[in-house]
Amino acid sequence: MKKLLLLILVLMQSVASYSQNFPSVKLEDKSKLKLDKLQVNVAVSGNYATVTYDMTFYNGLNRVLEGELAFPLAQGQSVSHFAMDLNGKLRSAVVVEKELGRVAYENTIKQRIDPALLEQTQGNNYKARVYPIPAKGYKRIVITYEQNLLVNEGNYQFGIPFGFKDALNDFKIEIKCNNLDQVPVVTESFNKTLKFINTDNGLSATYHEKKILLDKDLKLEIPITNVFALQTFEEYFHLSKTFVPKKRLKTKPRSISILWDASYSMHYRKLDKELDVISNYLEYLSDVKVIVVVFSNTEISNTVYRIKKGKSMELINALKEITYDGGTSYKGLSIPKSDEVLLFSDGLHNLGTLNLQNKSTLYCLNSVSSANHQLLGVMASDHGGNYINLNTTSTNSALEKLKHKAFQFLGVKHNNSLYEMYPKAHTIVDENFNLSGKYIEAKPIELLFGYGDEITERIKVDISSSSNSDISKRLWAKAKLNYLTKNKEEHKSDIIELAKAYHLISPYTSMIVLDRIEDYVRYKIEPPSELMEEYKRRLSQSKLQQQNLLANLEGRKSNLKDDYKTIRDWYNKDFTLKTTPIKKKPKVNNVNNTTNTNTETRIVNNSSHSLNTRPVATHHIDSTKAIVSGTIISSSDGLPLPGVSVIVKGTTRGAQTDFDGNFVINASPNETLVVSYVGMDSVEQKLSSETTLNIVLIEDASTLDEVVVMAYGTTRKASITSSVTRITSESIESKVSQSLMGQVSGVNITESNGSSGSNSTIKIRGLGTVNGSQEPLYVVDGLPYTGHISDINTPDILTISVLKDAGATAIYGSRGANGVIIITTKKGEKTNRKEIEELNKKIAEQSTLQSWDKNASYIQYLSEQNSAEEAYIAYLKIRENYRNTPSFFLDVADFFETKNRIDLALRVATNLIEIELDNHELIRALAYKLEQYKKYDLAIYVYKTVLELRPEHPQSYRDLALAYEANGDIDAAIDLFLKIINGDLLEKDEEEMYYGIEQNAYVELCHLVNTDNSIRSKELRETYKSVETDIRVVVDWNHGETDLDLYVKNPDNEVVYYGHDTSKFGGRLSEDLTEGYGPESYWIKEAQKGDYKVSVDYYSDRVQKITGPASLKVTIYRNYGKPNEEKSIKVIRLSDDDSKRDIETITI
Repeated sequence: MKKLLLLILVLMQSVASYSQNFPSVKLEDKSKLKLDKLQVNVAVSGNYATVTYDMTFYNGLNRVLEGELAFPLAQGQSVSHFAMDLNGKLRSAVVVEKELGRVAYENTIKQRIDPALLEQTQGNNYKARVYPIPAKGYKRIVITYEQNLLVNEGNYQFGIPFGFKDALNDFKIEIKCNNLDQVPVVTESFNKTLKFINTDNGLSATYHEKKILLDKDLKLEIPITNVFALQTFEEYFHLSKTFVPKKRLKTKPRSISILWDASYSMHYRKLDKELDVISNYLEYLSDVKVIVVVFSNTEISNTVYRIKKGKSMELINALKEITYDGGTSYKGLSIPKSDEVLLFSDGLHNLGTLNLQNKSTLYCLNSVSSANHQLLGVMASDHGGNYINLNTTSTNSALEKLKHKAFQFLGVKHNNSLYEMYPKAHTIVDENFNLSGKYIEAKPIELLFGYGDEITERIKVDISSSSNSDISKRLWAKAKLNYLTKNKEEHKSDIIELAKAYHLISPYTSMIVLDRIEDYVRYKIEPPSELMEEYKRRLSQSKLQQQNLLANLEGRKSNLKDDYKTIRDWYNKDFTLKTTPIKKKPKVNNVNNTTNTNTETRIVNNSSHSLNTRPVATHHIDSTKAIVSGTIISSSDGLPLPGVSVIVKGTTRGAQTDFDGNFVINASPNETLVVSYVGMDSVEQKLSSETTLNIVLIEDASTLDEVVVMAYGTTRKASITSSVTRITSESIESKVSQSLMGQVSGVNITESNGSSGSNSTIKIRGLGTVNGSQEPLYVVDGLPYTGHISDINTPDILTISVLKDAGATAIYGSRGANGVIIITTKKGEKTNRKEIEELNKKIAEQSTLQSWDKNASYIQYLSEQNSAEEAYIAYLKIRENYRNTPSFFLDVADFFETKNRIDLALRVATNLIEIELDNHELIRALAYKLEQYKKYDLAIYVYKTVLELRPEHPQSYRDLALAYEANGDIDAAIDLFLKIINGDLLEKDEEEMYYGIEQNAYVELCHLVNTDNSIRSKELRETYKSVETDIRVVVDWNHGETDLDLYVKNPDNEVVYYGHDTSKFGGRLSEDLTEGYGPESYWIKEAQKGDYKVSVDYYSDRVQKITGPASLKVTIYRNYGKPNEEKSIKVIRLSDDDSKRDIETITI
């Protein structure tokens, strides 16, 4: 729908001490989007600096792209400004609550409008989602970050990473050092001509060049001219002091524990530097007991070393041999009692938190740039130790911190004029100390420093003798945010309020750019200043709209009760006699919807003739004329074929078979029926006096090869990744609409007056409406066609193709929002060859991601090994070749599961949570695996992460509730189920994309209440009565904007699916969720004897994803809700060519 290609714009980590690598826009095929123009602006005031990157990227491809910018910032750095060009003008982002920002972004992008979203992920990492990057065009992005400069050897250290491999067309840098009279020293530069000159406010340096290769970083040493600085603004004050405290040696520990993080993300650690610190520290300690605990997703080893006379070679060599693989869990580590604990980790724990029960001092050491610096600092401080960032600390400095007691800020001597000061007392102080606060009266204050509770140094400060600067206000807000995020869950509301007030990005707030003032009003997001006046005016006029929204919400809640009653009525119905299926209530129309994201007609009214080729056979029969009926079956298995096209040759009269392969049509003797179905030989049946026919269709491999059916997958003829169906001239009937009927999946054909001879309207299922139109775009011989489809002479047509999903919009923009029907004529193939070839090239260009191959060569390679241990070693050897391919880790995990090595399967699978930070779809796939392995405690932890990342999705609550139930956390499960069932989450889903999840949750809560003996509530048992069924099948999947359909074939060959959702013996299918995630479920109270065949149709994946096609979780219950209930979970990784996948056969 909105993504043709998932870009990853990654600011890579640098081995340099002071910063990271510069942004690079990477495509999945490893090529880079060109950075065409760059302007860098640096402003330094004392120890505070801001850096702005004004970047212009060039997209040389013939398609529109969406980008994802993921980058780490160093310790102490944070984003302060984000902007993007819209229609040639730069628009600044505003701060918004993270959940609201995502909802606004997702809904806005579906309207083919230009939004951008910047989020902070785990640690000090950021993601910026940007759309669109125009084909053969430019995209300008501006990011500003701020930082307190680090001190080293008496100078502030400052650096900007360049190290480019390709030249820029235009580059400019400007550096301003305010109130500085000593010239900074350029220790490394891309050009020797960078020189500082005197200005009225200090010093500045400017450099501008065309066609330049920036192959070296820029590093500066800025003299510290003032060891103490005080700034005030209104009631705010900020002071900074640089000093070297008197050192105090600590007692040497006699035993230490080293916790060594061996997770996948630590593969990029600076191992030599870490080992250098360890060996030198152990040499200093001389005689010491060392316990080394190696861990990743679980504890791997626990080894004791006796260090004598500082000799540690055995320990060092053992650390050199460690393999880095799996997720990160601090939970459950067997940490023996010791005097001191050294944790070597990046702090990006994703499977469990650290519980250090003993009173040991904790030091956290890290050498990875992309790290959770704040968490490491908090953990160390809470346990009396220090956080040592080896990216910015030399080995000698690190040793000094390990040898000596931590010097601390102990607070301010009592002063009634001060309040809200940060940091708080007992904060560890390095060379540079910063304090922010508010004051009522400008009185002198006294700062206290020392060790533990012993004050060793006092510094008096007179607030009245300060310089005026509004920077102090922002620095105070940043300091308070840093304090609140130490316990972010507890302070969530305070963080959101502070961040929105002071324009700060945080764990709970993002920065968003929206194109239209209507979108700011719709989501009540305050826009940039230039739009504020219009925003307020429109907001005052939107009261009626809000009233309608509330009324709609109440109506939807009321309808949920009716839905639950419908379920109960179905359950209580006696299906031993043939009954009429219960009709489901239509959804409440959302009065606020500006875009209908699902155009499928669920309920056909009597005034419209709907022919849906995912079969719905409704057609007009004239009872005064001759009538022919019949059944059409397949020659391969004798089963009826739904959706077969039946046309009276030479006329526009047509019909389509129903679910049982039956059809009825007006036709007279001597007329000929043309019967056609995708993948089968067409049949012409000349009619006689017989009025009842039995027709058998034979599969035709050549016909199958001519039909190119795609949903971001492989094809039989070309590697095109959008949804395309092609019909050749042999299959084309007298009308284009009739040619599409029964051959193109997901196409609705509506006749204006109900007769098959009238003008047709064609709609493609699952695509939204733009500008009120539901008609697709027609392209004839490579060029858009403005005439009516009925004007095209069908005998002249060579091929018809239907282009769906993101492929349509990538090539044709908003005009393709409702899909594209591409017609090539026999004449145009010669006269418009160039235009046709260019269009075909654009379609073919959409394929960039590697297919998920269940018979991948790497699995064959692992299978050749003699043991699981050898296979694991082989996996490690080839892993780097697939480090950006999530399917690799899933396949290898499945391989080790077949070898009964769940421990290795878990280690490999948990890499999914490491390879891309905060990717909720990958994390959800991992949670499915953990459920399959019955690791419910871990699944809970992972599902909690999903809920934190996507609280706007009701599936996040249901997934966690089911995991709680499986783990025996009944109260937690009930609370989450009730949130869904009572409609508390409906306001998060204004467009009803996930309508139907409530009915599934209702059944699941009924099941829980009546099967868990710990539940004593009579009220719960009375409200949620037992629902016992012989069979229940539930499918969930990890992708959004992906339509999977559940099919169940009963023993009598009746197929239950989204278009035929109840069976004559009481089988029932839940709502069809076309927007992703599921669940879809099938249940039957009293099953017939025989086989129930379960399959899934991978109908549409409208988003090109780095994560590959969807992972499917299939949960099958036998005797659901009964004492002899059996439950099994199977996780299936679908492949691109899985249009239909057989899942399971349940035998009763």
